[in-house]
Amino acid sequence: MKKLVFMLIPFTLAACQWLPNKEQKLTEASSPPNTLTSQAQETEQPERRSTKNYFGLEDELLSVESQSSRAARKVLSEGRRMALAEQKIIRGSCWDYVNTVFRRAGYANKLETVFDSPKYRGRYAKASQIKPGDWLYYINHSYNGIEHSAIFIDWVDKKHALMLSYAGEGRRKPARYLTYDLSHVYKIVRAVD
Repeated sequence: MKKLVFMLIPFTLAACQWLPNKEQKLTEASSPPNTLTSQAQETEQPERRSTKNYFGLEDELLSVESQSSRAARKVLSEGRRMALAEQKIIRGSCWDYVNTVFRRAGYANKLETVFDSPKYRGRYAKASQIKPGDWLYYINHSYNGIEHSAIFIDWVDKKHALMLSYAGEGRRKPARYLTYDLSHVYKIVRAVD
């Protein structure tokens, strides 16, 4: 991934919590996490940083989109539109947000699980299995080791990746592009044509 110039600003990232809403349809490929995270968890490690200033980011996102498969391009484009242009707030969790991106991109029922493992048992996805636009479920090491799901954008280094991430927990903040440690990805879901 090209080096981007960002003004890094500390922030507090909320954990996501899966709470189904009345409109939500669950698909087998994108089932929510089994454990819930308490909304009372409000602290985070201080080194967590945000790409709050998106200078140069949109160009990088467009570059990744142009090199992706047709399905991934539609997911990435819709995610970018929701996060940057609309600054869309979705009632619910990280799962609800990613589900909405995939649904709005036209892939609600066109999903393939390409990797699935029990989250705390030690068999995790290899970096080579992950592609732009993938819906990843992983252990969030920057927030108390809870599970989180977000959309993969691109690798920053061998272990860290730029992700489209939604905090959830009623924070009423749009999704952001953040860097995460992806050493413990336990599920990969991909849009397919």
